Amino acid sequence: MNQLYLIKENRKTTDFVKLEAEGKLLYISKGKVGKTGVAKITRGCGSDEKALAELEQTAEQYLGKGYRIGKELPKDVRETVSYDKAKWHLGGDFPNGLDDYQGYVHTGLYINWFIDNDLYSDLLLQEYPDEIRRVKEKFITGTSFYFEYLDGIFSTDELNETGADFTSDYFDFEKGQYLSDLEATVAEELPTIYHVDDTRENYEMIRKRIDQRFREWSNKKEK
Repeated sequence: MNQLYLIKENRKTTDFVKLEAEGKLLYISKGKVGKTGVAKITRGCGSDEKALAELEQTAEQYLGKGYRIGKELPKDVRETVSYDKAKWHLGGDFPNGLDDYQGYVHTGLYINWFIDNDLYSDLLLQEYPDEIRRVKEKFITGTSFYFEYLDGIFSTDELNETGADFTSDYFDFEKGQYLSDLEATVAEELPTIYHVDDTRENYEMIRKRIDQRFREWSNKKEK
């Protein structure tokens, strides 16, 4: 058992918790059915076995609070979809000699864009109001935000409905246009996208292209 759903039915609302052990990590997602925003917690457990044990212990704690085990999440709950995880890139084809931080940059540039355009979820704003403001005011980059506060995980939980809809179409690494746009604007003369520097100049270049794609996407949605 590496995934578990728990439900607690209140008088007017229903709380849910999703526990998932993946490798040495335990991911906890919780929120209310029919409400936007899902709180996420990531726990490092040291080993695969300890992550599973932590899942069981955490489940027992919620069961003691009145939750019950459900076969699946309620239909009103939007499942979290991960668009990218930094760990997917660190290893394999990741170039030798590059700092691990470079595995965050290609997605960090996009995160900077959706923050600048207010496409973040209410939950993300509630959790990181000061940090979001610092991105908007150019004190930190979207890559720094991705690295320091999102644990290198970019998912639907960070986005509002419009942001998630656009990202699902545009950012998808297999079917979307983002990677090709990245290569054409800031990585054209570089060995790989992992060599793109986390600079304001690079962000401004890709920002203009994403702005264009978003306008095109919005116009199609209106027709």
